[in-house]
Amino acid sequence: MTDEQNKKPESFDQDSVMIYIDPKLMSSLNDMAEKKQEDLKALQAAAEDGDLDAQYRLGHSYYYGDDGAPKDGEKAFYWFQKAAEGDNIAAQYYLGLCYARGVGVEKDEVRAVELFTGASEEGYAPATTELGLCYELGQGVTEDKARAVELYRQAAQRGLSRAQCNLGYCYYEGIGVEIDYNEAFRWFSKSAEDENSRGQCMLGLCYELGRGVAEDKRRATEYYRMAAENGNVTAMCNLGYCYYTGIGVDENDQKAVEWFQRAADRGQPRALFLLGECYEEGHGVQEDLEKALEYYQKAADKGYRSAQEAIDRLKGKVQPSGAYTYVPPKGPAPTAPPVPVPQPPKEKPKKGGLFGFFKK
Repeated sequence: MTDEQNKKPESFDQDSVMIYIDPKLMSSLNDMAEKKQEDLKALQAAAEDGDLDAQYRLGHSYYYGDDGAPKDGEKAFYWFQKAAEGDNIAAQYYLGLCYARGVGVEKDEVRAVELFTGASEEGYAPATTELGLCYELGQGVTEDKARAVELYRQAAQRGLSRAQCNLGYCYYEGIGVEIDYNEAFRWFSKSAEDENSRGQCMLGLCYELGRGVAEDKRRATEYYRMAAENGNVTAMCNLGYCYYTGIGVDENDQKAVEWFQRAADRGQPRALFLLGECYEEGHGVQEDLEKALEYYQKAADKGYRSAQEAIDRLKGKVQPSGAYTYVPPKGPAPTAPPVPVPQPPKEKPKKGGLFGFFKK
């Protein structure tokens, strides 16, 4: 080849990556976006003409920020209220959610309970479940865990997977009923059949610990994986812990870190702590005490109790670095320390499978 052929173009950046985007794909995406905007305008027009279903669907679009609409709590509240005034039960339920969570309106748990009660009396299972949660936690109503169980049961028997999981959790923890792992397992199984990610995660826990079913750690990891792939952050952490300690799978620190990271990126406290431990001990990643401290601090900020102990322990190990770091003057060379006796590798502390299952 000639010298000219061997020369690299001056404009070429060896770190850059050329990405080809199919024009047909871009055109298709643009067409979809335009179609969503057209549909949104048509929905808006129907809602303004008094169509109750359109009002509810428009509120739903603004509540979640989908179907071409931006996420807008005030507009969601407005359209849910309009539809609820026309006795749309689903809109009444979502209006209750707005009051319960302060979406587009000042938070008012008492008003939320009124709306959930009305929708529940009409047989709307999601409202019955939410009303059960209000009774369980004492939000907008006097706490009554036995009543919460009754409401969860009503919705669970109508086939609502979220209610089935909540009912199973009551049996698992003894909330409003006596602990009954067999019943817990039964309701978690029903919930998991409907691909409820929290139900799948709790079913995995039952298999891991042998509660309500024969212990089967391999099945446990299968359910943790299902739940993790469905977006359940607790399952992501639990699956990572299975790889971390070899529960139901071959021990694999790299995969453990991968799942801890996924959960930590979503703010899961135990995953943040375990990721800090990986960086402290060099499990699956390069040892990095400053990163370990960073993750421990994030876990501590979320109330994970063991994290503060880890921070206090590490504070003496991590040395500050930078242009203004103090360097002590050189003195006489220290005497050589005795040759250390080889120690067996430090075992990873096992901190258990269950952490932080909350109603969702």
